[in-house]
Amino acid sequence: MEVAMNMVADKTNNGIGLLEQLGDSIFGIQITVVPASPVGRAMGINKDDLYVKNISELDLSCPATGWEFVVHHDGYIYPCCSPSVFESELRLGNIADSSIEALEKKFYSNILLYILKEEGLSWFIEKMNLDISDMKFVSTCEICKYIFSDIDRINSITDDMKLYYDENFESI
Repeated sequence: MEVAMNMVADKTNNGIGLLEQLGDSIFGIQITVVPASPVGRAMGINKDDLYVKNISELDLSCPATGWEFVVHHDGYIYPCCSPSVFESELRLGNIADSSIEALEKKFYSNILLYILKEEGLSWFIEKMNLDISDMKFVSTCEICKYIFSDIDRINSITDDMKLYYDENFESI
């Protein structure tokens, strides 16, 4: 059986001690260490302990390698597995209220998700007139959470998304 180990690190808990304790039992195991994001149990982490970057240091394209149809523990469907997204308004519905087929159709026909994948977060930052140049983020996913955590902010660009659709799909 193949085993992979994923670890979350901050400036005070980088996981090296655990790796040393595991010793040679980790030989041949894929180990991935990612910086802690202020979500879930990590919401209370001291911000100074997080590895943060300016927006100019982060890639504003969606890091998801492909869209994932993720069913969260509460039944909500999300377009990726990032814990940051679970705290956003990017829910596609709930498995208890809709069929898999209906949710899948909604997933693949969502213009917001299409624009996000094709244009990246910079499109939304520009259309929403967000000045986040002085803000610091752990990852692109945290920027995504920031942008899409406010339904009014999303609704404010409905016309822009309709125009994008018309410009890119009206001839299909």
